[in-house]
Amino acid sequence: MDGAGELLVVEDGQEIFTFVSRMLGDRLAILRAGDFREARFLLKTHPIRLVILDQNFSETPPELRLGRNPETEGLRILERLRKAYPDLPILILTSYPDPRHAERALHLGATDYLEWDALVHQPEMVRERILHLMGEHPGEASDTPYEELEALLGRHPAMQEVYRELQAHLRGNAPLLLVGERGVGKEILARWVHRATGTTGPFQSLRILAIPPHRVEEELFREGRAGTTPGILHSTQGGVVYVEDLVDFSPTLQGLLMAWLEGSYWASVSPATPPNRPRLILGSSRPPKDLHREGILRGDLLDLLEPYEIRIPPLRDRPEDVEHLVREYLQRFAREQHRDTTPITINALGVLKAYPWPGNLSELLAVLQECLYRAEGRVIRMIHVLEVLKKTGWSDLKRSPLEDPTIYRFLTTHTLREIEELAIQAVLRETEYNKRKAAERLGIGLSTLYQKLRSRSEDSPD
Repeated sequence: MDGAGELLVVEDGQEIFTFVSRMLGDRLAILRAGDFREARFLLKTHPIRLVILDQNFSETPPELRLGRNPETEGLRILERLRKAYPDLPILILTSYPDPRHAERALHLGATDYLEWDALVHQPEMVRERILHLMGEHPGEASDTPYEELEALLGRHPAMQEVYRELQAHLRGNAPLLLVGERGVGKEILARWVHRATGTTGPFQSLRILAIPPHRVEEELFREGRAGTTPGILHSTQGGVVYVEDLVDFSPTLQGLLMAWLEGSYWASVSPATPPNRPRLILGSSRPPKDLHREGILRGDLLDLLEPYEIRIPPLRDRPEDVEHLVREYLQRFAREQHRDTTPITINALGVLKAYPWPGNLSELLAVLQECLYRAEGRVIRMIHVLEVLKKTGWSDLKRSPLEDPTIYRFLTTHTLREIEELAIQAVLRETEYNKRKAAERLGIGLSTLYQKLRSRSEDSPD
């Protein structure tokens, strides 16, 4: 255990302290304060790195409270702590979730805001959030040679294997073939290879679909004679050229590429010693063997590239990376726009983790940008995420009814009695007013249904 008193829990009970101690007691020294005075003393006498602050102080005697309302006493303490310790991470925990309290807490300077249910039902997620706020990697070690890639693309074990394969191919000038669905981050990996090799040459990328078909060969292979601008493969000496997507390569382009990779192209251009050729990295959204089987890819080109093939798993196969990527890019967006990071609720994160992400990282970033717009700089909530994802047709998938914005709004704007009455009427219509079938569908006894119908009739105006 490093040091003493790294984490401080401020609450008037013992529940939070007990849960956190079970989660992190083997890794951190955890202290507890029962009110603001005790918290201030411990902060002065111990190297506290994070405060977990309960919003609700119903057991604290009134004379020890900063405010009158026990449900918002934690917010009063937050305000005092933030003034005294402006850079200290403070996590607010509440048993009574209220959007107004959440917004006020974040406005007062809370670093994060969690509901008590998360501590009980999602302890691993809470553990990761706590370690993240303390600047620690939740795994065994925080220093890896792939820190930049982990931040941009994820740290799932499958991605770690991708990074190790890339590391093994850094030396030399052999081509690389990055295989993964569109939006998975292949160009990010290609740029990392360029930086990691330490080459002084430039990096250039070319997307085949962005160029008219009759110009693709020129853009890549033009020699630059008679005052014309040389193609990318001639002008990027000593650098890296990334070309996407293999599925769009014409037979002619494949032939030129095959000759270039074998060296015969350079011999035909100039019998002299070939120049400092750039390293070629190709991207493919589909497995090359499938392309060959369908007659799209030449067999000799497949044989040449296959030893250098690296596959990148789609985001849907590593949902554990979603929360990490969401937080990382929300911070990056905030830095780019010179503003505070916009918080996101646990429920919103849950929806993002459940979504299959057919567009992978590219789609995730686009969704986050639109959620930021809808949140108007406050808190990204589940309703914001659902409104954005609704455009994708995700409503066709099996989801909780609470994740449907229309149902969610209906349930939160009607009383339980109103909802029950409407449910009964809907099932009666569905069963053509067969009360026995309706009772079975509703999961209640026939006599209970009659009782509810009589009660509704008695309450109705004459």
